[in-house]
Amino acid sequence: MILLSKHMILSALFGLTLMTTPPHALSRPEKVREGIPYYSNDYIQMGEVRDLADEKNFEEIYQFYTYYEASYDARGRVIVFKEYKKGNVIYEERYIYNDEGDTPGTKTVLVPGKEPQVLRLGNMPRAP
Repeated sequence: MILLSKHMILSALFGLTLMTTPPHALSRPEKVREGIPYYSNDYIQMGEVRDLADEKNFEEIYQFYTYYEASYDARGRVIVFKEYKKGNVIYEERYIYNDEGDTPGTKTVLVPGKEPQVLRLGNMPRAP
């Protein structure tokens, strides 16, 4: 009976740890190198920024019909996020950060065959 209780306590602590750890801490590579692409077959949406779910090597994800690529800046912020289908880029987001924060000020959305969309993000003043 005591062994079962210890097992239950450890399971609960592990679950609590997973729930309190932010998604980006679970998904990102331990060390992110600036400008180097990383890949996954899934992504997470954090506010206006898309980031990789479980990072995988290119050989693992290339077998999937749809996969994702992200590149990071020196501070570990996503600067480019791409979606691929059958090896072709079908969607891309580029983020520009105004300051040292983690929220981009501008997001450019690129879709092949369409005009780029530049979106201003954050606390921008509204027109009267």
